[in-house]
Amino acid sequence: MTIKKIGLFFLINTFILLTACGKNETQETTTELPPPVDRYIEAFGIIKAGKIKNINLDFPAAIKKIHVSNGQKVNLNDPLITLDLSNYNKQLQDKENEYRIAQLELQRIQAGETPSSQKESQRIKNELANKRKALSSNSDPDIQKLMNDLDLAQKSYEDAKRDYEKQQILYQQGAISESEFDKIKRNLEQSKNNVESLKLSVEALKNNKQKEISELERSLDLTNASLNSSNIEVEIQKQRILSLENEIALLKEKMNKPFIKEDKIVSDLKNAVVYEIGYTEGDNTDQSKKVLSLLDLDSLIIEANVSEEFIKDVKAGAPVDIILLADSSKEYKGKVTKISNMAIKENGETVVPIEISVDNKDSFLRPNFNVDVKIYK
Repeated sequence: MTIKKIGLFFLINTFILLTACGKNETQETTTELPPPVDRYIEAFGIIKAGKIKNINLDFPAAIKKIHVSNGQKVNLNDPLITLDLSNYNKQLQDKENEYRIAQLELQRIQAGETPSSQKESQRIKNELANKRKALSSNSDPDIQKLMNDLDLAQKSYEDAKRDYEKQQILYQQGAISESEFDKIKRNLEQSKNNVESLKLSVEALKNNKQKEISELERSLDLTNASLNSSNIEVEIQKQRILSLENEIALLKEKMNKPFIKEDKIVSDLKNAVVYEIGYTEGDNTDQSKKVLSLLDLDSLIIEANVSEEFIKDVKAGAPVDIILLADSSKEYKGKVTKISNMAIKENGETVVPIEISVDNKDSFLRPNFNVDVKIYK
């Protein structure tokens, strides 16, 4: 091969190599273009139940057996607690017996076989005197119980205030976290609310006792107005019978609740989790204390906090990608359903709380799961 041919061959190969390298560089440059501007905002959230059912009893009962535990999943009509209704049944039976006796008394009055009006007047006077004394001295058993509960609640509130003041100093010094301090604050608020609630209950009970006194006063006035009139006696007895009928109906209505089936408390939600069982087996129930709560799993939402610098780009109805920390391989979709009108401080940062719906809920989702969310602009 001549020197000219060798040179030409070298130039051609060099050109081919340079051209190939140029193409590779062009391809690599194309694949390394910067990504587009972010179309979403990232935030951290927690799964919560949008609906919580608190179960309370307003009639006397005891906890005979607890069939569930905190965190247990339950379905519609699943038994939660078996009640001992002995006290309730006795109370109802006593009222029904009193009602039957009152009816017989009415028959005797109408037949002219009743005690004299003077005796009835004296009976009412005695009852009235006892009720007035019990109300003025707070010696009525029901009032005494509430007053004792109020004293305990006030002591608990004072303890909570002292604890709050101590913890506030520790928080200001950075010795405890904001979440710990918030828990102390919530405990203080709950103690205060409990005191206020019991005060209202005491006043309401006293008002009811005063109404009873007023009713007796009216009955006494009627009796004294016509001691010799059997018609008045008949009317009084009819009113007494009507009052007993109302009391019996009210007692029966207290059992007419969707979460009560015979002697059992059952779930009246299709898909729920048991939360905060307030009693143990053998305890007597108290009207001021809930039995338990049910978290409605069909109402699960996400509560998230968005930094104030990004909240302007968050709109109601915006689509959201939801990534579970428990299993990032699962894909969930949702939408922004609520944006708070007030910002809060969290870990030294100003954030705005929002709520997010979950479109494709499944049995894997659980209350208090942590999630990352991508909120699209």
